[in-house]
Amino acid sequence: MAIFQNTNEIPLDWLDFFDLNGKVAIGELAMGRFRINHITSNVRINPRAFELDQMSADIYDGRLQGDASLSRRDVPHLQVKQTLQGMKIRPLLVDLFNFNRLDGKGNGRIDINADGKSFAELRSTLSGDASFSLNNGALTGIDLVAALKNLPAELKEWNGAAQNDQKTTFSTLSTSFKLDSGVARSQDLKLASQLVNVNGGGKMDLKQNIVDYTMDVQANPQEFARLKGVNVPLKITGPINSPVYALDFNALVKGKKTEGEKQQALKQQLQKQITTILP
Repeated sequence: MAIFQNTNEIPLDWLDFFDLNGKVAIGELAMGRFRINHITSNVRINPRAFELDQMSADIYDGRLQGDASLSRRDVPHLQVKQTLQGMKIRPLLVDLFNFNRLDGKGNGRIDINADGKSFAELRSTLSGDASFSLNNGALTGIDLVAALKNLPAELKEWNGAAQNDQKTTFSTLSTSFKLDSGVARSQDLKLASQLVNVNGGGKMDLKQNIVDYTMDVQANPQEFARLKGVNVPLKITGPINSPVYALDFNALVKGKKTEGEKQQALKQQLQKQITTILP
């Protein structure tokens, strides 16, 4: 089970038996599917709190450094401030949130807090800041390059269900989040590849497990001459692990009355919603 899906109450009674400061070295720590290895840290344990300072560990082929604490209150309080380097993002997100639509390797920073008696409750109250940048990865579930090649001549290609092996590869992807009570908002998502560039923003509601993102897709004009200068607006909405990809027609119409013939032709042919539903 992904750790933040676990609804069992986090056991803290064991803190009653400790009152110590020191250093600790742990070969492996497992919480559900989530694993971290070769942990070293300063540690403070007493009936009121469990604190890890100057912590370092191996995490999903990368390295983690920072602090973490869990305070024992009527509703336990979690604080985590960590820097991650060189981690694989897909297994990390799968084991934390059961999210499997993003692949790649890179760096991240988190400075978050949450309140809850279970990890599921903690997920619903997550607040703070997070950011990551990835290299040589993929957004799985939709092939934007293939879709652009058929736009607008083959609109039917946007109507079929995506296959499990569909993906949009990228050379770099970066974004930052502001989290507030389990809702993560971002306005600076950037995806770059040899064939397409994507910019956008939106929100992910970790309480409801839904996503609502708006993105502008720009094709490389050397590969897509007929789409030169055209932004293809894309909406991503619905369940986080099975969202709907659709062209954003409000964005297509807004402020584009004086666009050239190509843009006008594109608008004329996009008269109905075109969606790709992920499996």
